[in-house]
Amino acid sequence: MSFTSKSSLLSILPLTVLAACGGGGGGGTPTSAPPQPVGNLRVVDMRVLSAEPNAAHEVMIEIAVQSTAEIPNVNVDYYALLREDVDGGVEEPRQHLIGSSRFETLPIGDSAQRATFVIPDTIEPAGSYYVVAQMDPLDEIFETDETDNLPGAGAPDTLIEIRRDRLAAADLVLESLTPDAEVVVLGDDEVLYQIGTTVDVPNHAFGATLEMSTSGRDVVSNVDITARLDVDGTSHDLEIWHREQSEFRTRFDLDEVTPGIPNTIHLDFRIPNALRTELLDRLEMTGADSATLQVRTNDFAGIDEWEPGSSRFSDREDNVIEATVRFVASVDGSTNGAIVFEEDFEKTWSNGVFGVAVDLEGTASIDTRGAIASVDAAVPVMLFGERFELFELEAYGQSTPQDTTKSRFQLEVRSLGETLFSEVETSPTYLYENEWSVRRTKEAQSLVWVGPVPVQLTAGASGTIGYSTNLRLSTSELDLATGPFAEADAYAQAEIQLGVASGGVRGDITLIREELTANVSADFELIDGGTRLRGPVAMELTNELTGPNGRIYLFVNYPGVKLCKTILGSVPCGVTTHRKEKTLVKFKPFTKTDSLFANTQFADVTL
Repeated sequence: MSFTSKSSLLSILPLTVLAACGGGGGGGTPTSAPPQPVGNLRVVDMRVLSAEPNAAHEVMIEIAVQSTAEIPNVNVDYYALLREDVDGGVEEPRQHLIGSSRFETLPIGDSAQRATFVIPDTIEPAGSYYVVAQMDPLDEIFETDETDNLPGAGAPDTLIEIRRDRLAAADLVLESLTPDAEVVVLGDDEVLYQIGTTVDVPNHAFGATLEMSTSGRDVVSNVDITARLDVDGTSHDLEIWHREQSEFRTRFDLDEVTPGIPNTIHLDFRIPNALRTELLDRLEMTGADSATLQVRTNDFAGIDEWEPGSSRFSDREDNVIEATVRFVASVDGSTNGAIVFEEDFEKTWSNGVFGVAVDLEGTASIDTRGAIASVDAAVPVMLFGERFELFELEAYGQSTPQDTTKSRFQLEVRSLGETLFSEVETSPTYLYENEWSVRRTKEAQSLVWVGPVPVQLTAGASGTIGYSTNLRLSTSELDLATGPFAEADAYAQAEIQLGVASGGVRGDITLIREELTANVSADFELIDGGTRLRGPVAMELTNELTGPNGRIYLFVNYPGVKLCKTILGSVPCGVTTHRKEKTLVKFKPFTKTDSLFANTQFADVTL
């Protein structure tokens, strides 16, 4: 980085106001006072903080701003003008819009503001450029002086040396790691299922959503991800579910990571048996314990990464991310010969605009209340961070042979705060069979910014929810088979909030495909004069889940400044069209069939 004293570079002529303070009108009498300026903004200095600015990679710039008032929502565009053309007197020097930033609030007085953005890979040739910051590029803020949004005569000129020798290099960054649930339960009666030719593999699994990004021009392929659990200073490898191979492996290979956008991946982890035993031993003494979940990428150094020394990260620290996970032992709940099965299943995907979760619970028991079977399922969607209960189902059956007035069956379906279906039966003998579905849609709105352009975005989720349920209830039998399901897609609509800009929204998202198969049963008899209840109780839960997959992005076209060479130096001589894109969400595919629970035990309860 270097500075020159060539103060005539940007001697400013007035620009046309594109969208500021409203127009005039006919001869009517005004009905309200005219708008007043909110203050004035200008850039008085700029520094390039990155040591090696390179096309397709991040650069950090600091601008010195003077403001006569506290002003919110300020956009800034950054231009690069080829020094060779400017100094050589070329009438229209080669120039590029290299980045944009948005500051939520600029304070009154002098302040230093930093912006980080990726230099476009289209900028060429490599070499020395004058970099210029334009405040409020679309004149959305009514200022006392609209002519000083570009640096004027006397302002220091800032040079940036932009290279193009790292276009093909990547810089992988793990942005966030969010566990599905705050607490992981390690039960003794977890399901046993088959992986490949190995049978009776315990499924002690939990999950997390990983968001990662990369800079560089090219899509990065075959990105390795590994996971470890640090327990009391000792690190243990975790196994990660592979969708294509339908098996757990200690190394997960991601097909690709796309540069310039957030890439969201859901990871399913399995705790090895030795570690699970160690955790359970610790939990016997503590009741609850915390461990550090660590996820790493490029651990095998298969990808040649470029880590610029003064960028946002360095020394590959950005290839590691951690989160805290809390473990508890399951509570048996069995007393006096009773049997109680309980199983929970939770997963969440969310990126701030779109999100979806699955929350399932199954219970089966024979105890002093009789035989009980229940299944709860919920599929909430998240739009702009707000949670909406798209689908909630509760199915409950109870047979109490020693007091048949307590026997009952209840089924209720709710969506978006509304009860859509309800069935209640208090007879001790009852048969029920039904299939039901309905289509539901939920939308939410928020103002988002694409570069300097405000966009009123409508995000929505639409899909089909329903169930199939069979129940057999008597004084000696309870059989509940239910299959709640939900299929939903995400969509977005955009309304550009600036008359001089145009654009839209593209892409599609499969939000979720969820189907739970729950079979809960008990056969029982009263003996010893009605003082004992005994019999087998069984529960089997299988879940087929396809998580979010796809991409939705906004694009806008808007006018920007064009600089030309005159006898006064480089001055604004018109407008040119800029295009900006903003990825709202990109989810990597996730598909998994889980046998969540499968067990049968014999109960013998003294009433």
